[in-house]
Amino acid sequence: MQLLNGVCRALGAGDQFYRLLSREDTDRVAAITRLLRRATESLGKARCIDTEDRAQLKTLCREVVVAYEEEKAEALVEAMRQVVRTVRDGLSATSDQAYDVLSVYVVLIAIGRFTNSPVRQESPVAQEIFLTVCLGRLAALIREIDDSI
Repeated sequence: MQLLNGVCRALGAGDQFYRLLSREDTDRVAAITRLLRRATESLGKARCIDTEDRAQLKTLCREVVVAYEEEKAEALVEAMRQVVRTVRDGLSATSDQAYDVLSVYVVLIAIGRFTNSPVRQESPVAQEIFLTVCLGRLAALIREIDDSI
């Protein structure tokens, strides 16, 4: 848990991981659902993602939300893997945005490493929280790129 929290902090998400982890189950589910939907909306409008990839990304993010709501952990992980591929392949930015783009790729690597780790299955709640925080951070970074276009 501390390692996941540390990664989230390093990605720029502050103490969001532990704040979500410390909530009551019902509150946590509502907060995660809200964060996932907000990220879906934001990523679905991302101008720095190619049009075709943006449509695919919106669909994949909806799959993430549905998988979370239906408690389908493996479907959630697979949708997140596809989100990583879609953002990686569809992101376009200028050289002026190198730092922001690099930050996006760091989040993509964190998600990719986590989803391919057998350790992720040890705590389903931590898995959901980590992936939610990462998706939210990804959406925030992509918004920053969009804002500077």
